[in-house]
Amino acid sequence: MASPSQPPSGSSTSRILFASDFVQSTYTLIDIPKGLEKYIDDHDTHLTFQLRGLENDTAVLCTRDKSFSVQRAHTSNMLIPIANLHSDDEETLIEQRPWLDDSKGAAAEDGVPRKKKTTKVAVDMLESMLELVPVAPRLDRLAELLGQSLYEGRAQDRKANAEKPKYTTEQLQSLVQASDMEIDAWLKQHHAYQIDGYWRLLDPRYLFDVLQEILLTMKVLDMSPDAVDSAQLISTILEGETDMEDWLVQHTLQTFSQDDTNSTTIVVLSADKVCGFLGTHLLATRERGSRWPVQEFMSTWRKLVHGHFPLADLTSLAGHVIEERISGGGNQVYIRYFSKSDLSSDPVVRFKALFDAKAQWESHEIRPFLRDLVIDDKKLDILLIKHARGVKQSDGRVVYHSRIK
Repeated sequence: MASPSQPPSGSSTSRILFASDFVQSTYTLIDIPKGLEKYIDDHDTHLTFQLRGLENDTAVLCTRDKSFSVQRAHTSNMLIPIANLHSDDEETLIEQRPWLDDSKGAAAEDGVPRKKKTTKVAVDMLESMLELVPVAPRLDRLAELLGQSLYEGRAQDRKANAEKPKYTTEQLQSLVQASDMEIDAWLKQHHAYQIDGYWRLLDPRYLFDVLQEILLTMKVLDMSPDAVDSAQLISTILEGETDMEDWLVQHTLQTFSQDDTNSTTIVVLSADKVCGFLGTHLLATRERGSRWPVQEFMSTWRKLVHGHFPLADLTSLAGHVIEERISGGGNQVYIRYFSKSDLSSDPVVRFKALFDAKAQWESHEIRPFLRDLVIDDKKLDILLIKHARGVKQSDGRVVYHSRIK
């Protein structure tokens, strides 16, 4: 049996040295999650990471399509990263420390010579490391930045937005803590367009007018929303007295088209996108906080689609509307505008606002107001458990109440 103080016969040993110019905490170790590890393996020749945000923001690391919060985790044991010593460095080290020279090998033991020791160098001594935790993109700054110069048409734009700040793609990427693909998806969802190299949001009132012009012209031309001839439609609209430009009409058609529509000639409009925008705009233009009998609202909403789409329920308005019954109002259901886009991205602040607006929420009502805070449904469930108390009703429904007393 080998002596505890000696390595087993035939084994290799290494000695770990500290360089004379060693400085602790020169490096930082990063714990890479499995999903990011696969991304690195798949993109090893074209790999880019970026830390994004402003000076006072908590750090967020972004790949091309995902965002990760950067958090420091302290360890109970000291971490000592080591590296192989290059042959040239080893020769220099032996000159400085001759007692390290074992080039002739160690004496044999029991007739078996021990292998030459390899030399490694301690790179650092660390008490913590950085962890990368997948997070939902922090996109609320996009609305703040682009909301400073809303596009309201060519004539109005020359007067109102000449001196207001505008942002290029690169500027948005440096300021917003989200990946390129997450930023692109937000810009598409919010109808943004690049004008003279700068991203612009269309003023909702102006976009409403453009969409109404499109729907009315479709009715005149007897066009189905499943097959909109964009060239004929644009030509007809521009023949009238309007300041609308061809790119604006084409962009609006593409914005409200189905996701699988690839053609710019024949466009298939999405009922959810068109009806959702019109319904949300209709609610937003009403006095804030005022309630609307749902049947009266549905009747007004139906007129705005000009017979192109059926209106079955309020599903397409999820995340922008509250349904409620007023005490003493019988069975009458009322709705009012209440949008997640106006809520804080801080979960505690958002839950307080939700329960201030409504004392109890059913699962299908509250979840749309929280989806942008998490990366998947599992995280959403955890968020609900942490900040709300779910009570199962006799009919199987789960109703959530505030945990804040």
